[in-house]
Amino acid sequence: MLGCERAPVTPRIVGTPTPLDPATRGVIERRVAFEGPPPPARTIGMDSDPTCAAVHPGGLVVRDVEGTNGGLADAFVHIAAGLATASSHRRPRPS
Repeated sequence: MLGCERAPVTPRIVGTPTPLDPATRGVIERRVAFEGPPPPARTIGMDSDPTCAAVHPGGLVVRDVEGTNGGLADAFVHIAAGLATASSHRRPRPS
């Protein structure tokens, strides 16, 4: 959880990434906008985890929507197709 100090976890690497060819790779650039008033900040209780509770005794205040000038910060983009044969990212192992 964000905000609690713990020992870092080393991710398990499954396979060796395949380098992308600089001549054929591209860049995706877009602006993600949020319309309307953002929801109010909320507090998440940390009582179930003693480490987090010690760091955040009053809970952790989170904002589900952040950004400036109508833009949305930290947007997640899912690429549904096109990376299967040529990718340099590491895919998580299915559970």
